[in-house]
Amino acid sequence: MLFFLVLGFSMVIIWGFSGADVIAGIGSVITILGVAFFAQWSLLCNITSGLILFFNHPLKIGDYVEIVDKDFPMSGQVENITLFFLHLRNKDNHVYTLANTIVVQKTMRIMKPEEFFEEIKKLEEEQEDKNTPGTETALD
Repeated sequence: MLFFLVLGFSMVIIWGFSGADVIAGIGSVITILGVAFFAQWSLLCNITSGLILFFNHPLKIGDYVEIVDKDFPMSGQVENITLFFLHLRNKDNHVYTLANTIVVQKTMRIMKPEEFFEEIKKLEEEQEDKNTPGTETALD
């Protein structure tokens, strides 16, 4: 630690930085470290994730996606991407808001519209089979 402190002072003297420049540099480094270590739990992380989703992720408004998650699998159509949330309309026509940090951290599969609507048809057929009289199973 002492070595790096002496090295830092030597570089400041050699390069001819003023005190204000050194303080500004230290402040910048501390700010970057603070954002890097604590942004995961802050609003800044959601904003950054929203910008990543909007500009750099292959996900677009109108796409049909499936969030591959063991505990809470979800699929639907992306309705909106805001700075803090992604709005996803599922098969039951319910809109879910997911935090952008969650969306960036989870594995997503972009589906073709046909796949999404095939899943809806399968669910509707299963509901019809359950409601049709005379289709009792051995457990009924």
